Amino acid sequence: MAGMRELANGYRTFVRHAKNLKLRNSQERLAAYILYQSQSNGDTDTIILPVEKRHLASHLGMTPENLSRSMKALKGHGVAIQGTRVTINDQTRLAAVAEPDPLIDGPQIKTTIAAT
Repeated sequence: MAGMRELANGYRTFVRHAKNLKLRNSQERLAAYILYQSQSNGDTDTIILPVEKRHLASHLGMTPENLSRSMKALKGHGVAIQGTRVTINDQTRLAAVAEPDPLIDGPQIKTTIAAT
């Protein structure tokens, strides 16, 4: 049973990642990633990116140049980025960009932020 559960969780994670890549633009994917990292670290307003930016870009399905453009675009939506430090100034505005969805992000991301 434990093996089946592990396989099922891995498959769900894979499907959610594929949906994230196909159903969101690059700015929305980055915003959702930042929200997820913030919530994973106890709803902190400041996070440190756990990987290099080029690896993050690859994980989010974009080029490093496109990641840089998306980061600059998020500055107008309540996010300040300096190197690997990301500061969320307004979670509501960031959630409006990310539009958290339990079918894409899973039950671990809070969708109540977007509703406020």
